[in-house]
Amino acid sequence: MTEWPSGVFIRADAVGKYGPERVRRWLATGAWRRLERGVYASIDVPLDALDHVRAALMAAGRDLTVVHESAAVLYGFGVLDADMVHLAGGADKTARARPGLRVHGYRLPQTDVAEFGGIRVTTADRTVVDLARSRNRPDALAVVDAALRIGASTPESLAIQLATQRRARGIIQARQIIGWGDGLAESPMESRLRFRVLDAGIAAPQLQYWVRDAAGLGIYRLDLAWPEYRVGLEYDGVDHQDRARQRHDLERRAWLAEHKWRVLWVTDLDVYRLYERMINRVRSMLG
Repeated sequence: MTEWPSGVFIRADAVGKYGPERVRRWLATGAWRRLERGVYASIDVPLDALDHVRAALMAAGRDLTVVHESAAVLYGFGVLDADMVHLAGGADKTARARPGLRVHGYRLPQTDVAEFGGIRVTTADRTVVDLARSRNRPDALAVVDAALRIGASTPESLAIQLATQRRARGIIQARQIIGWGDGLAESPMESRLRFRVLDAGIAAPQLQYWVRDAAGLGIYRLDLAWPEYRVGLEYDGVDHQDRARQRHDLERRAWLAEHKWRVLWVTDLDVYRLYERMINRVRSMLG
């Protein structure tokens, strides 16, 4: 039994019920934490993404709709920075924005709004297209791939959504990025890596390609591959830094080289900053 009330509270209700002194004391001692301006939660309450969105709605108004990265997180394809809660309403609602909370000033057709956990949220397809229109292109492809991977959207459903927004800002970018989408991509960085390849005009690679031995047994899988050239492209993240993984990678590279595969291993530096050098190397290997 805690010495303070447990739950999520609006400040006005908490002050009216428990008094300002106790509310201040619970906040000062860490028994309660501030989720949004005027919204508190006791420290014993585990909070997930939906709870944080609900807190934002309690602070800004339940008549708003969850959009963009915040909606993507709820659906399970939130691969971008989601520190800020994104909501939408009419242009007169933008005054409700505050640090950590952005209110977009537009209205949504009812066909683009769904219910999630009792709150209003853009449909998965509307969320994907909105992010594909408005975010930088490598990140946009990461969103599209993630939504396709978990089955939140399909190429067909996204095509329908694109048609409803044909005059929206950024729709040309969205069409291109959604056309490149592939649910086989297993991580956001793989998607960003593939974006660099496709944006350079290089032929689309096969994703998660199994390199097989003479007996047809799959030995190693490559993130991106052009099997007709025996060329592969692999992204090395932080999970490749432990000693056991490093030993495995050395054996893997030796086996692939022995079997006449040429594989380029890259990192986030290649994807974000040195991608022109990376693309030149891929072209040389394919050439």
